[in-house]
Amino acid sequence: MNKLQRQKSLCMLLLQLKVIAFLFALLTLIPALPIQAAELADETAFFENNIRPILVDSCYKCHSIKKNKSKGGLFLDSRQGLMKGGDNGPAIKPGHAAESLLISAINYEDEDLQMPPDDPLTPEQMGHFETWINDGAVFPDRLIASSKNAESWWDEIEPESLLPLSSKPEEVIDHYTLQKLRIQSLIPAPPATETAWLRRITLDLAGRPPTPSERNDYLFNPSKTRKEEFVNYLSQTSCFLEQQIEEFNWLLMDGKKGKLKPYLQTALGESRAWDQIFKEIILADYSNVSSEGATEFIKDRVRDIDRLTNDVSVRFFGVNISCAQCHDHPNVTDWTQARYYGMKSFFGRTFENGGFVAEKEYGQVTYKNTQGDTLKASLQFLEGDAIKETLSNWTDEKRKSEKALLESLKKEKKPVPPPVYSRRSRLVEAGLAEGQAGYLARAIVNRLWHRLMGTGLVEPLDQMHGDNDPSHPELLQWLSLWFIEHDYNLNGLIRGIVLSQAYQRSSAWESAERPAKHLYAVANIRVLTPRQYATALLMGVTSPSDWQNNPDPSSPQHEESLKKAFKDLSKVRSWFERPTETFHFSVEEALQLSNGEEVQSILFDSSAVGLLNTLTEERDLDHCIQQAYLHIYHRTPTEEEAQLLKSFLNVGKETFPTQLKSMVWALLTSPESRLNH
Repeated sequence: MNKLQRQKSLCMLLLQLKVIAFLFALLTLIPALPIQAAELADETAFFENNIRPILVDSCYKCHSIKKNKSKGGLFLDSRQGLMKGGDNGPAIKPGHAAESLLISAINYEDEDLQMPPDDPLTPEQMGHFETWINDGAVFPDRLIASSKNAESWWDEIEPESLLPLSSKPEEVIDHYTLQKLRIQSLIPAPPATETAWLRRITLDLAGRPPTPSERNDYLFNPSKTRKEEFVNYLSQTSCFLEQQIEEFNWLLMDGKKGKLKPYLQTALGESRAWDQIFKEIILADYSNVSSEGATEFIKDRVRDIDRLTNDVSVRFFGVNISCAQCHDHPNVTDWTQARYYGMKSFFGRTFENGGFVAEKEYGQVTYKNTQGDTLKASLQFLEGDAIKETLSNWTDEKRKSEKALLESLKKEKKPVPPPVYSRRSRLVEAGLAEGQAGYLARAIVNRLWHRLMGTGLVEPLDQMHGDNDPSHPELLQWLSLWFIEHDYNLNGLIRGIVLSQAYQRSSAWESAERPAKHLYAVANIRVLTPRQYATALLMGVTSPSDWQNNPDPSSPQHEESLKKAFKDLSKVRSWFERPTETFHFSVEEALQLSNGEEVQSILFDSSAVGLLNTLTEERDLDHCIQQAYLHIYHRTPTEEEAQLLKSFLNVGKETFPTQLKSMVWALLTSPESRLNH
């Protein structure tokens, strides 16, 4: 191997190592990505069953950041609080229970340090704490915290204690998040760089990276309100609507292709209020022309009423009540069997007739309790008393006539007219009733917050019950009340979140220990959705000259350039999985990006006039590297990166195209491209 060959080999190795280094550096910042092992699941279950209930019932009244209680400077509602400790030092030493101050306190070894002070733990409970600490003190981030004697967290908040609803959402978000950080003695990360914020906001609102035209338009805008102006601009683009349709189709239909997308196209395109969308989907009224296609949500689930019941509870109200189907929930007071079947009763009369969703005016849901007794379910919402009904008298003759009508409509392929009395209508009334409307508002606020901020104010997203305290209770309550007050305005809520300082923070954390995700001291790094990453890849290989000819982002030519760039969007997005809380990068994805024939033909077709061709003609290596970085990463390279790649590309004319292609591939498939940071 001659000197030149060794240099090429070394440069390729350095480039590959740098990509790997990028990956590991960023993955250390993403606690949600690793696969949870069975051992961790067992330790989590042990904590939830034996440790957290005691902390909630016996400790949090004096030592909870969520309740702003820190007796002795000690917080016990996070692992970070336990490790930091209070006035007497760290409360736990993972792996060493005998050396942990918490064990000394619960064993009453020191007369000046006894916890809980008035109600000592049992020997069995003390043993559980010792086992937990010796096993490493696993402390899951805000799972179900139950306290059967406490009222719902939202009822504990005095309305007059909240900031005025006339305040701007972004200002309220910053008030409550900074308040929490001050309690924790944490200084938040600085704002993200302008280019990082630009990429983040465009991916979140438009589902794609910014175009060169948009980047220049934003960066050279001297206005002090250019962020607000750019958010307003994005909110008016077709890509914003497409991204909203994409996300809400995942929320409601798990991303399935079907007739709900055209409905969402109309509803979201008209900026319909969330309560109206909820109403149109639940009523599934074929006679309402403006809600055409809304019936698909129920139609997709109508043959499994239990699934329909729980899906409505989860997706609209943030409550997974499936556990109460067989017995009262062990941890959540309100989730009883009677409550589950009360919710099911709203759909107990819903059925399918000839491919159409229909509803009868009669029918009773029954169930067996844990004692084996058969009971009749009463109509019940997630909270409150049973709903009173006047039952109609359906004689055999009326049922016979109804059956004939149903058969006739089935043959004629016509929908069944809505009943005079509809239980689904009663659900809409209950879900939007004063006081109870909080469920609908809190759930969608929490989901939009999770989408844009990387973790929900309440986690898990389907555990929005009164015993599961949010990380910021006052903030979630205020946003929910503001959302209702402003007519369930989805776009207004999104705008408020992204204009907050909390959203705009850098994702880089310089100190040793990165703060918990739910403190929002630093921006949470998120895996791109299939649509987001597909658009990033497709835009990344376009020619910069495609955008130089249409400098105005609002021009029709700019829209045409986007359509041209995304002509293979459906194919490319199919290469990737939708990220979940336990998402990990799959071997299949790595192999596809490395060797997939479609990847080569779509992204690196030599016949296409794209980025590769433009860079190949570039004689100045410095300018070539800068162009590649701007086009793919939307930033300029650091001096170290530029020198590394310049060494890598400084080869003969014959091998330059191959080296250039390797560089572009490395940039496109690196963590910086794959993640929203």
